[in-house]
Amino acid sequence: MSELNPKLKRHIMRKLEEDLSSKELIPNGRNLWVLDIEKKEWFVNVSCNGLMEFNSKLAKDYSNLFCLESKVFSKILKEWFENKFTIRVNSSQRRTSDLTYMIDVILQSKKGGWEMNERFGFSYGFVKKFLEIKKNNKRVLVEDFFISL
Repeated sequence: MSELNPKLKRHIMRKLEEDLSSKELIPNGRNLWVLDIEKKEWFVNVSCNGLMEFNSKLAKDYSNLFCLESKVFSKILKEWFENKFTIRVNSSQRRTSDLTYMIDVILQSKKGGWEMNERFGFSYGFVKKFLEIKKNNKRVLVEDFFISL
């Protein structure tokens, strides 16, 4: 695999930011989901152990748009996610199954929400910021974690 042009990589990361900024972050125990609740679509699921799974539809869209191999997209998404959320991702993989049924389960579940004393393995700093945003806004969006310049 040849090195990706840095300008193309920045463009892909900006596109990720644009596409995912309005999506909601939903904690469910040891997992953090990036979801579009209204459309019942999932994009990314990251466990506290650092396993990232991403929707194959997302990968296909970026593959078609930027002529990327799945492996290259996986690395870019991993880097983008780590930079935005300061959550360490050890491995990243595409998931081909439709997880629409999980969205209903996650949204109906009263358990699995985070508190400062129940972080399910996520870092203190990340959960603190998440809970502060949730307290003020009721919903936590991906864009809430973007650094304002």
